[in-house]
Amino acid sequence: TTSEVGNGTAAGYYVGNQLVLFGTGFNGSTYGQIRVGIQVFPASFVGASPGFVGLDQMNVPLSLLKGTQAQVCVGVNPDNVRCSRFFQIP
Repeated sequence: TTSEVGNGTAAGYYVGNQLVLFGTGFNGSTYGQIRVGIQVFPASFVGASPGFVGLDQMNVPLSLLKGTQAQVCVGVNPDNVRCSRFFQIP
């Protein structure tokens, strides 16, 4: 998050209808998703952010209103994920 403590507004931005999020701790995961309530939005990319050592990136094709409460979840498949604290969509 932009507050660097795991809550508040996510560190990210939109490119068209693609939400691009940045963080640490999910590189090495092969699956990612954003959860909004009971809705799940699978990521199109999860991995190291190009050009930044130690920074991970997740791209999710979705368009949500700024401030929507969400969670990032990563793991090896949809049945084996760990989720972040709740944050707000930028």
